[in-house]
Amino acid sequence: MAAIAGTLAFAGCTDDVYDPERGIQTEPKENPLGEDFAAPDGFNWSMINTVNLNVEVNDEFDGRYKYLIEVFTANPISDVSAAPIAVGTADKDGNYNAEINVSKATARLFIRQTDPKQRKEVYEYDIPENGGALECKLYSVSTGTKTRAASRVTANSNPAAEAARAAGITEIADKEYKEAEVIPAVPGTSDGYISDNPWDEGVLADGAEYIIGKEYTSASPYLVQLRTNRGRATVFVQGVWKLSDNHSNLDIYVMNGGKIIANALTVGNNNTLALQSGGSLECTSLKLGCPTKNFGSIKVGKELSMNLGNRPELFNAGNIEADDEITINGSNVINHGTLSAHEFNFVNARILNKADLTSATDIDLNGSQLFNYGNISFDEADGEIETNNSTATAIVNHYEARISGHEIEGGLSVYNDGFIETSKFTNSSSDVLYNSCTVIVKKEFKFRNVTLNKGSITAGRADETDTEWLPVPEIETLSNARFTLTDGSMIKAKEFRVKRGDVIFRAVNVTNDDKSMIKAGTIKFEQPTTVQLLSNNLVIEGKIEGPDRYRPFKKNESVNTGYDESKYTIETCGGIYDEGNKGEEEKDPDFPIEIEDSDVYTFAFEDNWPVYGDFDMNDLVIVMSRKELQVDKNGIVTRLRMTLELRATGATKTLGAGIRFTKFPRNMKPDKFRIGGEDVSFEERQSIPTYILFGDARTELWGGRYTDTEKRINTIVGGPFKKDTKEYNIIMEIPASANVKPEDLNINHIDIFAITAPATAKGKRTEVHIAGFAPTDLGGTHYFNSGNDGSSAAENRYYLSQENLAWAVVIPQEFAWPAENKKVTMVYDKFRSWITTGGQQDNDWYRSHNQDVYPIENLTPLNKD
Repeated sequence: MAAIAGTLAFAGCTDDVYDPERGIQTEPKENPLGEDFAAPDGFNWSMINTVNLNVEVNDEFDGRYKYLIEVFTANPISDVSAAPIAVGTADKDGNYNAEINVSKATARLFIRQTDPKQRKEVYEYDIPENGGALECKLYSVSTGTKTRAASRVTANSNPAAEAARAAGITEIADKEYKEAEVIPAVPGTSDGYISDNPWDEGVLADGAEYIIGKEYTSASPYLVQLRTNRGRATVFVQGVWKLSDNHSNLDIYVMNGGKIIANALTVGNNNTLALQSGGSLECTSLKLGCPTKNFGSIKVGKELSMNLGNRPELFNAGNIEADDEITINGSNVINHGTLSAHEFNFVNARILNKADLTSATDIDLNGSQLFNYGNISFDEADGEIETNNSTATAIVNHYEARISGHEIEGGLSVYNDGFIETSKFTNSSSDVLYNSCTVIVKKEFKFRNVTLNKGSITAGRADETDTEWLPVPEIETLSNARFTLTDGSMIKAKEFRVKRGDVIFRAVNVTNDDKSMIKAGTIKFEQPTTVQLLSNNLVIEGKIEGPDRYRPFKKNESVNTGYDESKYTIETCGGIYDEGNKGEEEKDPDFPIEIEDSDVYTFAFEDNWPVYGDFDMNDLVIVMSRKELQVDKNGIVTRLRMTLELRATGATKTLGAGIRFTKFPRNMKPDKFRIGGEDVSFEERQSIPTYILFGDARTELWGGRYTDTEKRINTIVGGPFKKDTKEYNIIMEIPASANVKPEDLNINHIDIFAITAPATAKGKRTEVHIAGFAPTDLGGTHYFNSGNDGSSAAENRYYLSQENLAWAVVIPQEFAWPAENKKVTMVYDKFRSWITTGGQQDNDWYRSHNQDVYPIENLTPLNKD
């Protein structure tokens, strides 16, 4: 019904002049907005939707107590100043039903449920485009208040590892070499050389088995460099062998107590190298181009590198240590022992770690895949797992395996069934995180594609004995983020920032109906195009913030609660991550409760009815800045507080104004009715309660007798100006017996009207109403169908012209009315399309103008107290 300032026909300013000697003008006038400017039939000029709510709760108390239901146009968790626009109760025996009015520019409603234990949940709903029925079920398939993981990650069930396999990431087979099977027994005798030469080089025959005996020590090592002319030979090292070159076609076995020492050592593609327990190799640098199996100790002073050979594989069940870097290029590594270096560089390699892999600084994974069953650690101060953003780079961390260090960064896929702990976890465009257990990030987490399957992302615990898991200080999504939480997962953050693009957060249930949770001090949607928060099995615990008051949500089916206030317990493989709010002792809601309108309403009038005026929408401007209701436990209104403010009058005639409550019972008498602290009463001889606010707008606004130069007040820029506008503070106490419901005081049932001419001996007074409202009992109908008017009582059509234009409108916000002699179509460029499309376009036309308006910011702000 919010009718727009009627045909706000903008004839000249002289059209506003009222000459009582001439009487009301009744000759039709040309349409001031053009002959083709008309509203479609049936258009009611309303900028307000009527929504019929049906709210159903999941009653966990078998009807013993009532649930409190409150309706908001802003999320009360994010906007603590938000006040409910409707309130009621529900339980298993009855839903909450209400009719509410909201601006058509308002896209969503927020329903807050308070259960008998005083725990609050907020649900968000899209308002139907043209109003109508809205079904609100404040529950999901989950039936309990606890979320317990239906199953845990176990050694035989690795959801993340299964997801990695489904993504085509094939794991290295663990060959589990046995030392006795790999290293043959030392023969009883040693074969000799077939030749030697002055350069201390011994040549072995094909198939020879040569023994470097225990008699060679570090003080007196074996110095001969061995090789074959053709074929292969085997060397058993029982003592100390000092090498200095590449020795081809040799199978070298370093036995228990044996040792190879060298400076720069290359073991080529045509060799085999194996170390028995107690055997060792020490060198300054080492290049391996052959399969190597170590059950002993390899210590490299600088760099160990392994390049692609015919049979590229490094198996370690002992200790391998490099003071500088270990580089593995194109090879497989199977580690059952200790593998440590200052830095690791894996290039197109595949690593299976079943014990300990330790880097003093960084681990570079460039096109490599790392499968971990043991412990991987890198420097906690500034060490990184880095990548070259290759989509082939992946980490699969298995059940009970651990990865810890300062930062994991770059584009890679991480599949975790175990434990990952870093200070930073920052990724890029090619990232994937599939977490089925525990990820701890102590400072910063940045990701795009995240799936949690009974998994968690937190900042860990301050102490292992603590039960509280700390929030990650900073979580940020990359563009076009996708976050999926499955079967009772959780993310806990201090600040969660959602960046640009199309973003989807969703909760999925596969094996149970458990809630999943994002728990954040604030979850801030900074620049996204659209956001979908899918499934009310997803709980957002904390404050939601967005770039505008409506948020960029395409769809939001999540449940929102205050931080630490949700009732749901979250438990994953790391234990209980959120105990859930146990609430208070059960009770019914406390009444009475205050509710108020979310919008300020501006009533703008043209005064020349039944003919067109100048269409500047400023002949009379009244603002309803506050409407508060007190509601008792039965949903009956017992008190009304309302503030009306006379802002401007652009007419030169005397204008009055009144207010009618169209849904009040006929002849209702309030227990108390005061305006401005004075007792008042409704107008006599009115069947519907009506009160006349004033008889002369100029006197009311000016505060005394005005002069001819002060006839138009607050409409001419630089003209007559009254900063302290006139307020009417209404307090009405309503008897419960009147049975007034909150919907009876919706804006569509409050008729603020103008009086443009008093009653005469010949007829009733002349009134101008919002389109659709009939005149009062004391208002005349004798001008119906005269001038430009097209009213018809038989058709319930009032104050609309023959072109379906109106003389008065109600606008659901503070409205900057056009300056004097400025047509509304000249000032508000979207007004025309709103009218001519019958409200199908630009329902918020009043939000943008070209500055040819009266500067209302100069007026005294409203005092709502």
